[in-house]
Amino acid sequence: MLPLAGTYFLWCPVTKCTTTRRSCAIDSIGTATYSSRILSHVRHLTPLSTISTSKWVAAAGHSLRIMHGIWSATAVSRSAYRTPPRAYFRPPRITYADSFRAAVSGTSVMALVRQVFGEPVRVWDVQTLHLAAPHESFGMRLPNVFMGRGTKLALVALTPLHDIPMHMGTPVVVKSSNSSDTYAALRSTYGQHDMESGDIHGDGCYTNDPAELLPLGKQHGVDEVTGRSVVVDVNPFLSAAMEQGDILLLTLYTMHSFLTNTTAYWRVIAETVWTMESDEVGPDPRYVGDDAVGLREWHANRDNRKMYPRSMQEAKKAWGLLPKAPPSP
Repeated sequence: MLPLAGTYFLWCPVTKCTTTRRSCAIDSIGTATYSSRILSHVRHLTPLSTISTSKWVAAAGHSLRIMHGIWSATAVSRSAYRTPPRAYFRPPRITYADSFRAAVSGTSVMALVRQVFGEPVRVWDVQTLHLAAPHESFGMRLPNVFMGRGTKLALVALTPLHDIPMHMGTPVVVKSSNSSDTYAALRSTYGQHDMESGDIHGDGCYTNDPAELLPLGKQHGVDEVTGRSVVVDVNPFLSAAMEQGDILLLTLYTMHSFLTNTTAYWRVIAETVWTMESDEVGPDPRYVGDDAVGLREWHANRDNRKMYPRSMQEAKKAWGLLPKAPPSP
């Protein structure tokens, strides 16, 4: 079984092949080791015909239409390249169907996750869509604060349902944030917090300012050529454009977010969570069963200050995660 160490940033291409499917060599980040055979088809892993079918089923609502392969929030011509009025940004209505399930948790995705784990796997029953409205931004978060009541040996799979250039809001991950010592204090405090049963109000994000995390990975080093002292970033932020059929795998302790969607179109990414069938702990029970509720109750009450009196900033102070003030002169 492959140890869950390092960040599974499997869709970042290093070199392009000459095959018609444009399979790419993959940049595997962190301490985990991968077989090139396993990773050779991570890009375009899910057949494009499956993705296309799921898009048309999901786009049954009149408020969502597909223009040139992009999920459009408006009826305005793309050639205008102007932001339409805010009234146009109605959330899409999406119908869940078998073709949609095949695209985000079918045999193609299952086969990849099984090869990573090295044994049979199961997908959690609750599956999520990440919708990014035009000009919507997102905070940095760890998945475990939303699904940490089960096994920690789980993988989160993000599947784009259309091509996503970076300016449309691609995922961004912090390299080795789930294994490096620089993030150990954050993982053992914020990373162990359960947003639903805890006392912190808000959306569960650690921060909405990525700059807050930048100092964590900075270490002093020596340039091998010049011998000069340099600052080495062991936890850089990483992102890349995604295409239909690509898969991004994260652990429950991978710090991640999404770039701001600066377009006039909706961005849609599906999320599924996978564990080994033999895992004795099993999935978070909130996400299992025909009547699984996920975080429905928490979403409805997360801004209720009586139920959740503390702010994330207050929690960080109690955890000792706020930057220390510089010493007085």
